[in-house]
Amino acid sequence: MHISIASAARLATFLATGASAALAQVPAPDCTAPVAKTPQLPATIPFELHSNHVSFWVCRGGTPAMYVLDTGAGQSIIDLGLARSLGIETNSSFRATGAGAGSVAAAQIRRDSVTIPGASISIPINIAIDLATIAGPEGQSDNADTTRP
Repeated sequence: MHISIASAARLATFLATGASAALAQVPAPDCTAPVAKTPQLPATIPFELHSNHVSFWVCRGGTPAMYVLDTGAGQSIIDLGLARSLGIETNSSFRATGAGAGSVAAAQIRRDSVTIPGASISIPINIAIDLATIAGPEGQSDNADTTRP
């Protein structure tokens, strides 16, 4: 499947997570390839559908990671473990809460971003949240296979 992006403004509400190679069906991009300085639009981006969530590859430096589209998110976030493994600098730590009970570890990100390969669109990442500990309805983490590169 492919998604066509015609405007960089439409990319403001994504949730960044890493992905295991076993989960991804679309091959990971070459994140070491040169990136254009301006967005290449319109762009056609291959995506996958996992549990009714649209996901596609992005690059952070030379590392590919899977992005999960979250149309209701106000900010882009990344898994805290993935952020640490990529050497992303964090500022203040806090506990994040949602609709369910409890809270998870989180931290603010100091000016970082990911790029959609082939489109050269840079998306700022503002927050890191420990997504690996968020359990789904079956008692397993919804992100168990999608929180590590």
